[in-house]
Amino acid sequence: MNNDSTFTELLIEDYKEPLLLETINNSDIEWFSEYNFLIKEISPEILSKDRFFKWLMSHYEFRAGICRVPKFTCYDWHKDIHRGVSINMLINESSDHHSHCFFSLNRDYAKKRILSKRITNNFMELCYKPYRRYVVNNQHDHIIFNFDETRYLFTINFELTKDKLNYNDFISFLIKHQREWM
Repeated sequence: MNNDSTFTELLIEDYKEPLLLETINNSDIEWFSEYNFLIKEISPEILSKDRFFKWLMSHYEFRAGICRVPKFTCYDWHKDIHRGVSINMLINESSDHHSHCFFSLNRDYAKKRILSKRITNNFMELCYKPYRRYVVNNQHDHIIFNFDETRYLFTINFELTKDKLNYNDFISFLIKHQREWM
């Protein structure tokens, strides 16, 4: 695993499940709104076909979904309200897909220094590779820019909130049990 304080790429087989695309295009499954995203839930039956997700379901309760972000949309700097950690994966296959996810490295510091008119901060980008899974620290300030096509992002939303499941503890758990899911 590539481990960082903002995100970790899981070095396992990409999750290219055809039923994810079918779910996006299935008009019988409704999109619902949550935190200004449109989301379609993914059933546990679909996930249980994958070794990693099947293992994860035996240890944590979670919901999985696909977030749809319209083209030319920015989801401003934020920390997630309830989530401490998530697992995300870009579903867009297009090689010219143009979206970005940035993590601020010192935004909290910048907020505290507002009286000094500090308006810059350092950042790093999570360069999503389609169908690759990433563990994301949702309590680190992040921003999303989506450009010229709709962005589809698979995401895991753990039932445990940020106070009970944080990024560092989850990464430690994955490392400790790595032989079980790799």
